Amino acid sequence: MSQCKLWNGGGNGGIVGKVAFIVPCFILAVILGFVLELFVIEKFDFTHHRLPRIIKHHFHKSLKWGGSKGTHSHFNTTKTLVSLIAPKSTTANIIQQTSSSTTETVPINIPPTKKFGWEDDSLVNLHDFKWLRNNESICKRTEEFSNTTNLIPVLVHTARSHFSERLTIRKSWGSIPPYKNWSIRLIFLLGIADRGEDPARNEKQFQEQERLLNLEQAEFGDLVTGNFLDTYKNLTYKHMMGYKWILNFCQDAKLILKIDDDMFIDIMRFIDWRSEDLKIKEKTPPDLYCNTFVGTKPQRCVGCKWYASEAEWPLDYYPDYCSGWAYGITVNMMKKLYSVIPKVDFFWVDDVYATGALMEQLKKEDKEFKLNVKHLWGQVRGLDFKNFRPMCEANDLSMKRKFGAVVPIARGSSFERDMICLWNKTLYDNSRQEDNVKLGTLGYKNKKDGLPL
Repeated sequence: MSQCKLWNGGGNGGIVGKVAFIVPCFILAVILGFVLELFVIEKFDFTHHRLPRIIKHHFHKSLKWGGSKGTHSHFNTTKTLVSLIAPKSTTANIIQQTSSSTTETVPINIPPTKKFGWEDDSLVNLHDFKWLRNNESICKRTEEFSNTTNLIPVLVHTARSHFSERLTIRKSWGSIPPYKNWSIRLIFLLGIADRGEDPARNEKQFQEQERLLNLEQAEFGDLVTGNFLDTYKNLTYKHMMGYKWILNFCQDAKLILKIDDDMFIDIMRFIDWRSEDLKIKEKTPPDLYCNTFVGTKPQRCVGCKWYASEAEWPLDYYPDYCSGWAYGITVNMMKKLYSVIPKVDFFWVDDVYATGALMEQLKKEDKEFKLNVKHLWGQVRGLDFKNFRPMCEANDLSMKRKFGAVVPIARGSSFERDMICLWNKTLYDNSRQEDNVKLGTLGYKNKKDGLPL
């Protein structure tokens, strides 16, 4: 290394001499650094750790990727290396540096090594997902449901205790028979009970609820339950479980509707929109039917229902997204959104995550992607009783319709009446059209009967 000392000659000869010595020294330093890096990397035993794919692209290709069963031996490294091994959205056994240069391990779920997809046992950042209650044959075609019938599965977000809401949906808009060669299928999405810190205390209540849910499933066969807690903060898991269910068991659907269980939906209006769009050969039919929120800010008020801290969502605005009350989506769009889940951090506000954050990631990855959406502004309205309560209270279906395609219904003593009232009004208006559609016997018997007793 003594040869690398700068020559102190003067004039032009001195400059040339300096360059002649500096260049070889620089090249030698680069080579030594590269050799040292390879040596350090090979010293780490990565073969017993299940690492995310990002490491595979940074380190030696000859290393064996995958994990062996049993106990994982931890290794010491720097905070920079930890950030590569454990991104925010998919965490591993994170090693934190302490002030005394010792390490402290924090056990968190280790991401799976197999390829992420809807067929594996993952769900967003959960890696041990299981179907606890399921019916894989909901979309199976029968003699009544021919291959020429267009299928619309409806993913309904519901809570375990909402027995009356589910029953009311089955009695109202969920009861629609095949309409204009379209047929719907109900799928109610649930999680497991949050039994608190003392499960034994409410064991009896839990067992009774499970018994009733099992009876409900035996009678209707339309419940799908995942092994995550059925809480408000876990709605994103429920939302993505619905996507996962469609992609596993109902891929021949022509359109999928997502809706909450306290919403009335004019299902025939959605069918008419989709039918008309499919008839236009000059245009590609929309991938989304939704009421779009644009320029929405996160709620920063602690205690608010949709409060999102800066740690949860650091940006000042949400991306454009669909109202989670109700929207329509194609299987193809579901596949595209589901494929980018591993690259997007978990966020508990499910409609922002599903149709906002995932959509933004999709746009980043595919510069040629253009979202084809039918905006339903004005069709998805807030809770406004004056638009339908007078008609329901007067029991007069001949009154002018003043509600859109999606209407939130207040839970409580009037929930069933209001939901069936709006459905009967929808049936009534359709019976007056030129094709004189007949839709079963649930609603009114004739135009003068009004609401059923």
